Formats: sequence, C-alpha cells, structure tokens
Amino acid sequence: MEKPKVSLAILNYNGKKYLKTCLDSVREQSYENIEVVVTDNGSTDGSQGFIGQNYPEVKLVNNPVNVPIVGYNTGIRNSVGEFVAVLNNDTRLDKDWVKEMVELFESKPFVGMCTGKILYLEAPDTLNIGGVTIAKDGSCIVIGENKKDDGTFDESKEMFSTCNAGSMYRKKMLDEIGLFDEDFWLYYEEIDLSWRAYRAGWKSWYHPKAVMYHERGGTEGRFPLGRMYKGERNRVWTNIKNMPLSMLIPSFFYSFKRVFSQRGEKTGYVKQEVSLFTIGFTLIKAWGVGIFGSGKMIKKRLQMKGKLKKKDVKKFINP
Repeated sequence: MEKPKVSLAILNYNGKKYLKTCLDSVREQSYENIEVVVTDNGSTDGSQGFIGQNYPEVKLVNNPVNVPIVGYNTGIRNSVGEFVAVLNNDTRLDKDWVKEMVELFESKPFVGMCTGKILYLEAPDTLNIGGVTIAKDGSCIVIGENKKDDGTFDESKEMFSTCNAGSMYRKKMLDEIGLFDEDFWLYYEEIDLSWRAYRAGWKSWYHPKAVMYHERGGTEGRFPLGRMYKGERNRVWTNIKNMPLSMLIPSFFYSFKRVFSQRGEKTGYVKQEVSLFTIGFTLIKAWGVGIFGSGKMIKKRLQMKGKLKKKDVKKFINP
C-alpha cells in the first residue's frame, strides 16, 4: 500500500544562502512520497532563480509581500498532502525526519500536529527546542532551549504546542479548525492554533526521534525589540481570543510578574544591554496595542464553536 502523501511547505525570504542545505536534506529523505512547496515572499536575492535552476521538482509559489504567516498559509493551501510540514528555510532535516513524523501520526490518530527534536545547526549537541508549553500568562515556554542533548529530552509525549521552525500538521485538522491567523504577522501563531486544536479535540505531540537542525537567528534575524513587540502584542491577542475567562483575567497579573522577575536578567526576547526604559516602553506599547486593538479577537472568540475549560490545558501550564 502506498504511503500517505506528505507536503513540505518551506517559507523563504531572501534566504538563498540557506536553500541548498535545506533542500538537499529534503532530497535525502528516506520517505519517498513527498512533494515540496517553497513559498517565496518577494525575495530579491535570486532565490527563485536558484530554486528553478537546481531544484526543478520544487513547486515554487510567489507572494508579492513578506508577511510570514501569509507565506505559511499560502504554502499549506498549495499543498496536496495528507500531512503538511511547515519549515523555515534555515533548517536541515535528518534523513528520517519525515518517516518518523508519519509513523507518529499513523500510530496516534488523535494527534493533529507534531514537532520533533530541534537542535542548533551550528551546535548539533545543543537543543534549540525540546517541546513547547505555556506559562500562566499565556507566554510561550520553549522546553530544553540551550541545554545539552544528553537524553533528557528523548521522551515522546503530549505538549501544548508546536514550533513553525519545523512542524507537521494533519491536513484533516487544518481543514477543520482553519489555518494560522494572518492578523498576527508572526509569533504566537502556533500557540493560537493549538488553543483552537484542543477546543476541537485534537492533540499536539513532541516526537524526539524526528530530528532537525535550525540555525540560531537565521531566518528571523536579530531584531530583538521588534520580536518583543510583536510577540507580546500577539500573546495578548491569543489570550483574549482563546483563554477561558478563569485564566484570562489573572493572566494580566502574571504578565507583570514575569517581566519584573526578569528585570535584572533578560525579558526572554532581548539581551541585557538593552535599557530597562526601552524594554518597559516596548512592553507598554505592545500590551496597549494588544488590548485596544482586540476587537477582532473578541469577535473571533465569539464565533468559535465549543468550550475550552481551564482543566483541559492546566496540565501544560508551568508555574
């Protein structure tokens, strides 16, 4: 019997320098029934010509503007696989990555999305991501980040969310709950999707046998304050859109607690050399825009079917 079709939807913007490593690792997959879709968000570095000349098997889809989440969704919409993986261009897949993912999905029909073990490309003995969960304020917690890959994070288990550096989704689930929320631009789109998935009865999984490598700060670059602003704004939107009220109201208190507990170290987004005044201004701006611009999210919340209770997600929440 033929194996299920798997689509690899790769997002690219001026990432020509990463494409050979990424696409060669796709070609070397031990799993055979694969289609590759590269969504190019208006690159000007010759990426499109490079792909056309060297990887004729790739379906190249052009977006006129660089809006990452639109790029993710465009890749998914142009995919025909039963399973669709969303990948950044600054990644390299282990040869059995797709095979391991498909075996996980086939063994667990209730799983709608999965992330494998993600190691740093430049430091392959060090974890980038060993699973994703959330804190009481809805902020994203990356498990195992910067820890040595010593076997501690080798348990295949349920997690709250995925990471779009490299994750696979069951197309049936996406058809049911919808794609990534394009109002977000970037950051927290996976967390929002996870809330919606759990509401619909799907689960998210961490599968460490599916190994990939990710360049630190490759695709997104190193613009910490921009990342901080969008991340905090989108966290507020995600909470307003999805959280049970019993979690939503206290989440604002926990947001302040998180920031003040980190004030002498880092915010989770920016390094120590950024002034506390700049950090504070950026946070206030992000939270303000998130709250006062939440009309769309409230409308989406009211349109959702079914109810999600605190007990359904409490097991994932870190203190």
